[in-house]
Amino acid sequence: MDYKITEYSPSFLPSLAKLLNNSFHIENKDKKRLVLWKYFDEYLHNKTITYLALDKENNVVSHYTNLPIDITYLNKTYTCMICTDMCTDIDHRGKGLITQLSTHVYNEVKKKGYDFSLGFSNDEGVEVDKHANNYGYVVVGKFVRYFKFVLYKKNIDYLLTRTDSLHQDYYSHHSKYLRIKKDHDYLYWRYIKKPNREYDVYNIMDGNRVVGYVILRFLKYKCYIYDIVTENDDKKHMITVLRSIENKALEHKVRLVIYNVLDNNYWQTLFNKYKYFKRTNNTVNYYLTIKIHNTEMPKDIILDKENWLLMNGDIL
Repeated sequence: MDYKITEYSPSFLPSLAKLLNNSFHIENKDKKRLVLWKYFDEYLHNKTITYLALDKENNVVSHYTNLPIDITYLNKTYTCMICTDMCTDIDHRGKGLITQLSTHVYNEVKKKGYDFSLGFSNDEGVEVDKHANNYGYVVVGKFVRYFKFVLYKKNIDYLLTRTDSLHQDYYSHHSKYLRIKKDHDYLYWRYIKKPNREYDVYNIMDGNRVVGYVILRFLKYKCYIYDIVTENDDKKHMITVLRSIENKALEHKVRLVIYNVLDNNYWQTLFNKYKYFKRTNNTVNYYLTIKIHNTEMPKDIILDKENWLLMNGDIL
């Protein structure tokens, strides 16, 4: 069968949403709105690069997307793309469609001067990458689960209060770790505008002062921590944030708190000291993968997991 390779246009939205739902079993009730939010929200300024493969009836049967974000490190900002949700309809696999689509996408990514692309691949995706010709992604590290059974409230200065608005930036401007630039616009898009969002946003309060945000989901007697956004990477400060989350979990009559993070020495020393357990293999495992486009990038820094701070909420 001959396939037509084309850039995304709004007329393909219903067919694209159907392909994504069939491939990933989207739980969100408003699937079209979710796709529009994720790939084509105004926050992204029409910079998302999406290519589709169409069958003879113009149905979308394969899809490849990179969407833009910024990565900060010390006083630098890198322009970056996130590779997300590539898929092919089961009846059209083995035809090299992802290879064709990714070639078109990365030609544009390089032409537009992006420094590198991030991928958050699962086990199957990493295996596919190994056998893809000239795909160019390097596995940097693995996301693992840390969890703790909380028994009693801690007497600490920080308190979490639920909010539906975000008023300020609290991301670290000069962090010694590579991380997504979570300014107000990013956070509003990522956590407030998402249709039918399944989590809650909380202010981290130090007395009357907001010092950051945490994103929590309470589900079946478990508290999942999606994100912590704060200006300070200092472990003493972070320990107090972790304890404020434990207190909030107990308020919800929840004793099990769960973090999924890109594992490195930062998280290991933070969690191990305070009696968190570690689970390295889950039903589905995720990995940080990176494809460098700018040959002047410091590869020794970018490709070292010890230089990254990433959490579950960073996986789009």
